[in-house]
Amino acid sequence: MKSPNHTEKKVTSMDNDTRILLNLTDPHLSFSRHWLKFAVVKSVRVAQISCRLSYTPKACPNCGVINRGQIVKFGYYQAKYKYGQFRAQPLMLRVKTQRFRCPDCQSTFNATSDLFTDHHSVTAALRREVILQLCRVRTIKDIAHDLFVSETTVQRVLRDLADQFQPDWNYLPQTLCIDEFKSMRSAQGKMSFIAVDGSKKGLLELLEDRRLRSLFEHYQRFSYQARRHVKYLVMDMNAAYERLAKTVFPNAQVVYDRFHIAKHLNDTMNHVRIHVYQRLCKGDRQAQKQARRIKHYWRLFLQDQTNLNTDEYYEGRYFHRIVNSVTILDLMLAYDEELSATYNHIQALKYAYNQKDFKRFFRLLNLRSEGLSHYTVHRCHVLARYQKGIRLGFQQEFSNGQTEGFNNRIKLIKRVAFGYRCFETFRTRVYLIMGKQIQVS
Repeated sequence: MKSPNHTEKKVTSMDNDTRILLNLTDPHLSFSRHWLKFAVVKSVRVAQISCRLSYTPKACPNCGVINRGQIVKFGYYQAKYKYGQFRAQPLMLRVKTQRFRCPDCQSTFNATSDLFTDHHSVTAALRREVILQLCRVRTIKDIAHDLFVSETTVQRVLRDLADQFQPDWNYLPQTLCIDEFKSMRSAQGKMSFIAVDGSKKGLLELLEDRRLRSLFEHYQRFSYQARRHVKYLVMDMNAAYERLAKTVFPNAQVVYDRFHIAKHLNDTMNHVRIHVYQRLCKGDRQAQKQARRIKHYWRLFLQDQTNLNTDEYYEGRYFHRIVNSVTILDLMLAYDEELSATYNHIQALKYAYNQKDFKRFFRLLNLRSEGLSHYTVHRCHVLARYQKGIRLGFQQEFSNGQTEGFNNRIKLIKRVAFGYRCFETFRTRVYLIMGKQIQVS
């Protein structure tokens, strides 16, 4: 039994710990005793927090006159703001906002808070949460569903970020890695352009059009000092990009990426292997059996000869005997003279490539061995045209591997989102996911 002198303490508003938990720490917000209610909005149970926003303004935001008591309160208006979720429970703020009237300019204005943004139905905290979710490889529909907002709201936040991005026209890295990628059907020139900062190993920029005229116009906007700072331009064997280097970057040396050199050799080997396979398929039963073996064990033709496993023996699926990788390869190379000659020539080039023996590599490129097809000779002569850039590729440690990694992530972003219509939106989403710095207000 309570003593008669005991007075029961009543909770009349939201306590300070709850304010901190919900991030409602604005001192101008006041809460009534029953500040939490529940309502059903679009078949979803929503927790609604009721509060009032009021204070004494220091000056009129319209005319700038200092308030000396002449600015009076002019009623309230009710505003609703989506506030995200708390423990999977959608939250909504019902704010009774104070209005004021200035007698000097005969205008009215509303109380403001850092928690809210003018002309928006979401709070600043929820907008930051949307941006954090946009930094992950997720669909806009999933983000909107989890945060209890509309897809249009998420897209509007993304468009606002696109408008805030501005490149630094006074900076270009010392090592610039460039490549192209397929972005969307609406892109001009069918392919888009990607530039990577080779010094910092980070994404520099994406451009919608990779055609030479557009690249000239874009990079001419950078300052002359920034363009002089570029010392190396790492790229694949694209003649248009080489013209870009000579015209726009006065001090840049073209470095052909080692990855594309190895890919060039593998593509040559693969082309000859497919050509031999198609010829054997039209032969007798024994030739067709050989064609099936060449098709099944295609990876062995692309591996370096020094990396073939000679210790592990197993039952060959198409040979019906115990074999290892070297035995299988020797048996298949005996099927065709052109296949054997091409394989030996490509392996000699790969060995010189791995040993960084530049002189031997180019001597083999200009050597026409017996049994080589005209196609293989032509592909070797194509490589021989880019002697200076390939020499730098042998001497320097630069690579477009980081660029190819960015291209793979871009493909993932497109696949998850089922494509994009607007390139600006697509580029901003890629910047967010890749961690590129964008000014967020």
